[in-house]
Amino acid sequence: MTENQILETVRSLAGGKGLCSALYQGLLANPEELTRLAKLNFKDVVDLILYLGIIITANEACKLSKENRETTLEVLEDEE
Repeated sequence: MTENQILETVRSLAGGKGLCSALYQGLLANPEELTRLAKLNFKDVVDLILYLGIIITANEACKLSKENRETTLEVLEDEE
């Protein structure tokens, strides 16, 4: 997919203030990221959406993992 196709796909998914809207704004603000995505040579829209879904899921898992680590550290500190 080209940069324009990727941008249009994300724009069409960005209905309001949600995650896709933030992604769209981020791509507009960081054209190098859009270029990086285009270099991944997605076959079609489905490939792009699957890729974004995996990245978003991994990012959320990292956030949860960080929160769990912080909570665990707080509990351990409280026990001392």
